[in-house]
Amino acid sequence: MTDLSCSVCENSSGNSRFTAREMMFGRRDEFLYMECGQCGCVALQDVPRDLSSYYPADYYSQQPTLYPRSGLRHFIRRQRALYCLHGKNPLGWLVTKRYGRPAADIFGSPDYYKWLKTCGVALTSRIADVGCGAGSLLYRLHDDGFTDLTGIDPFVDKTQQIAQGFRILKQDIYSVDERFDLVMLHHTFEHMPEPARALRHLYTLLNPRCFLLIRIPVASSFAFRKYRQHWAQLDAPRHLFLHTLASMKMLAQQSGFLFQDVVFDSSDFQFWASEQYARDIPLKDKRSYNVNPAESVFSKEDIVGYQTAADQLNRDQDGDSACFYFYKP
Repeated sequence: MTDLSCSVCENSSGNSRFTAREMMFGRRDEFLYMECGQCGCVALQDVPRDLSSYYPADYYSQQPTLYPRSGLRHFIRRQRALYCLHGKNPLGWLVTKRYGRPAADIFGSPDYYKWLKTCGVALTSRIADVGCGAGSLLYRLHDDGFTDLTGIDPFVDKTQQIAQGFRILKQDIYSVDERFDLVMLHHTFEHMPEPARALRHLYTLLNPRCFLLIRIPVASSFAFRKYRQHWAQLDAPRHLFLHTLASMKMLAQQSGFLFQDVVFDSSDFQFWASEQYARDIPLKDKRSYNVNPAESVFSKEDIVGYQTAADQLNRDQDGDSACFYFYKP
């Protein structure tokens, strides 16, 4: 029998259940989720014994190109990095004005220097990216001039020393015993089976007076309320826990962190992908906007409208994706 107590707040009153299907690859297997009546956390109840089949070889992006950290390109990117982090760099200002700030990532986030500046890091800071996959963000940071980068992911092929000051470890967080100035999890935390335990260990990986940055889907959002079992960010069964503002604040308090801030960064994905799932169109289907925009069920006006709505939801703190800042005193 399914346990109806919430693993975050231990509440067992007013909890509800619903089923969601695997719709990224269109397998359509059904999975049971529970929504906590108190903290709102949504948790997968029937976790498959072997999740590996739901992470096919093409799940992670291909290995990005490592550009040589020398010459004019590296100099220009380093000046932009210094300006974005600290300001007061005339050359960096000119470079940023000419070439713009770093491009958004695949999850629709604004440029990554907004996160890094908030966390007070420098080019020499020790930075860890947990669940880094192929290391796309770390490659960009390395190209920008950061000198101490570590990726941590148990599902990569092998441990690699990519370049001086840049490595990717084939390990889970519990086998890492180091200290960092910033630890980041970009859409990784929702895949972890024991969020409270994970946060407690992440606390030990940080130096004092440093930040933990977690970007996740948010269940206390308009998109979940509207689409529920068709909400694309459920991503059954890969997402084990879909947290809310309330559940994240509880976890922070339980693990010793100070909850500093949350910035919503949802995109039009919450609408068009969820609309597709409700119409039985998987993310990887040939009819999907993700695969073939011109042949999808959406017009250009639809997508513009979805992005406009997402921007407003972010301003209202009701988007379905957010960046959480936890501080270790």
